[in-house]
Amino acid sequence: MNRENTLSIRVDEKNPFHHLWNNNGTWWLHLTMHGHDSTKKRIRKSLKTHDPVKAQAIRDNIFKSVEIKPIPVNPCGPEGRVTNL
Repeated sequence: MNRENTLSIRVDEKNPFHHLWNNNGTWWLHLTMHGHDSTKKRIRKSLKTHDPVKAQAIRDNIFKSVEIKPIPVNPCGPEGRVTNL
């Protein structure tokens, strides 16, 4: 049985702001951690910047620092509708 927590990272290549959210001018990073016991926890971290390009760079550095390998996902099925991920 796997006893490690894992980050859930799904990347839409068409959206350069994946995992980023602008809250009143300040950019935040949003992630989901899946626990070994089938629980999940949302992680929110302020990137403390108003610059969207800097926010993307910080996000990318965070992903690299924890060795996250994002999996490209197309949430739309063949008919262009969102399907279960």
